[in-house]
Amino acid sequence: MKLRTMLLLFVVIQPVLVFLHIYRNNLSIRHTYTYQKRVALRDSLLRKKEQCSQKLCTLQNQKKIKEYAQNFLGMEKVKLRQIKKLDHA
Repeated sequence: MKLRTMLLLFVVIQPVLVFLHIYRNNLSIRHTYTYQKRVALRDSLLRKKEQCSQKLCTLQNQKKIKEYAQNFLGMEKVKLRQIKKLDHA
């Protein structure tokens, strides 16, 4: 009787253990893909941050600002005759 119970228990537990092993492997694979996706996202965000930082440094360059203002916006240097003095009344 005891042997029969042990055999029945063995037959019932084996598929459960196989299922748990497969489930654990699937979780491991899913976590690996999620990790790879997050690393790729982090790398792309770091590249974008670096590009934005370089663009900001370029935009803060006074020579570039002056060239842009003169060439594209048509601005000129202020001339002395354009300055008017206001008297306080």
